[in-house]
Amino acid sequence: MTPQEKSNSVMALHLDKFQAALEQAHKLRTLPRNLDFRANELLKIVDELAGLVAPVASCKNCRTGHCCFQAVLISSWEAEQIAKFSKRKMTDAAAYNPEFEDSREKLVNQFSGIPCTFLKDGQCSVYAARPIMCRLHFSMDNDITNCDIITIGKPNTSVPYFNFQPLEFAVAQLFLEGGGKFADIREFFPPN
Repeated sequence: MTPQEKSNSVMALHLDKFQAALEQAHKLRTLPRNLDFRANELLKIVDELAGLVAPVASCKNCRTGHCCFQAVLISSWEAEQIAKFSKRKMTDAAAYNPEFEDSREKLVNQFSGIPCTFLKDGQCSVYAARPIMCRLHFSMDNDITNCDIITIGKPNTSVPYFNFQPLEFAVAQLFLEGGGKFADIREFFPPN
């Protein structure tokens, strides 16, 4: 089965759940609750949808953390949660401007190939508090060969990921409207 066929089958099988979750994520923006409540509800939605994709993703066979060598845009709220979990002090990172494509390209160029601060022995040391983008990152390839951009020396290798883009936009809106800012995880937590 091709990666696109795998993605399509997951979406077809769980279309109602995906649509309901996306609607729920958008409704969170309008709740008269604080950002902590809304963000934690959003994490529940993200984890539920990730649970639908995980069984068919090749990531379950990965023990090397290749995706942890990519730029990872996180919100300041997520950085605060990681700081609490890891007991590590976060820095005041420069904000990423999601409206300008050159900001995204600069971010990717700056951090691609650099291991995440929290990658330890090929494993995520903050897995329970990992960022939303990490929770939604699934390779739909049939094996993990293309994920190994460092070893194969092809940083522009295309890996067929599951498309969570509509949910990613809802995530960004929730945090931006909550007054948060975005930066790469390594900007909030520079490597030691």
